[in-house]
Amino acid sequence: MLARFLIGRIFGFASGVRLGGFAADHLSWRAPYRLPAPLFVGASAALFVLHRRLRPSARATPRASGPAWQRVLPEFASVLARPWARALLALVFFEGAFLSAPFAFVASHRYRAFALWLSSAGALLELFGLGGLMFALFSRRPPARSCMTRIQRR
Repeated sequence: MLARFLIGRIFGFASGVRLGGFAADHLSWRAPYRLPAPLFVGASAALFVLHRRLRPSARATPRASGPAWQRVLPEFASVLARPWARALLALVFFEGAFLSAPFAFVASHRYRAFALWLSSAGALLELFGLGGLMFALFSRRPPARSCMTRIQRR
């Protein structure tokens, strides 16, 4: 399941770099902001229609008393009390720091250092998506599964 989820995540990530580079080279810098806007408006309209079709009991929002921050802090504390949750949050932090963050700089470095068009630099980064697709299609069992099982047993 996680491998299948990675297909969309990695392709969206890598394709965004490619399309952003294309927009920077051939369209206005405003294009990446203007092109998705109709998609968000359409998704919002669809969600409003779906919300109206829900039963009244499903639309009911529980009202809690007191400020939100006073309710959120104990919930965060209960999550952080679990060793597997701390391990997972640390893993996500390091993934963002060492995998996702460099994507913001690789295309612009290729553009400046090697005088590549931004769309070409984005295409280079899109190869990451191809590697992710290959991993997701051919993985049977996630490698981190055994680590997470050991952490949960503690």
